[in-house]
Amino acid sequence: MAGEIRSDGAEAIGVAAHMGHPDEIDGLVAATITAFGRIDVVVNNAATNPVVAPLLEMPDDLLPKLFAVNVFGPLRLARLAAADMANRKAGAILNIASRAALAPEATLGPYAASKAALVTLSKVMAIEWAPLGVRVNTIAPGPFATTMVAELFGQEAYRRALLDSTAQRRIAEPDEIVGAALFLCGADATFVTGAVLAVDGGMVP
Repeated sequence: MAGEIRSDGAEAIGVAAHMGHPDEIDGLVAATITAFGRIDVVVNNAATNPVVAPLLEMPDDLLPKLFAVNVFGPLRLARLAAADMANRKAGAILNIASRAALAPEATLGPYAASKAALVTLSKVMAIEWAPLGVRVNTIAPGPFATTMVAELFGQEAYRRALLDSTAQRRIAEPDEIVGAALFLCGADATFVTGAVLAVDGGMVP
């Protein structure tokens, strides 16, 4: 990815970091500031959902793993970035949650809970960091054709129910979220903070 960006004439670095490993998040922030001198925008897009199952069948160790990657990691990255942004009284943080955070469904309870936690934390970030000049918003995506959900979407019954619950009756391509992300992180959204934008093709609650 970084190579593709550089080939287009822009500057980029690649830093390996696992969102469940705090020391690697610290290294990511440090490397970014060393390379570019500042952080203007953070997009917390990393997530995991290794198990799809009813709560009675949920492995005992699932919640700690989910919350480490989906909540604690993004929170740590946001805090470190906000501290740097505060030096200039400017910056934007975008947390990617899920439509499941707003309308949870069976077999996705732990994932929905982790994303709901991220939505709540994002609103608190927006309130606490507004005096620092930092805006914090959230996107709650609906069905997007990503690698993480490929197996789930491959189940015909689930896929059909999903399509039937969406006004546009389709699953989006990943690049269809770009416009919303650019808006929330850009100059056209300077008076937008604490918002949760559903990008879901018109899903019925």
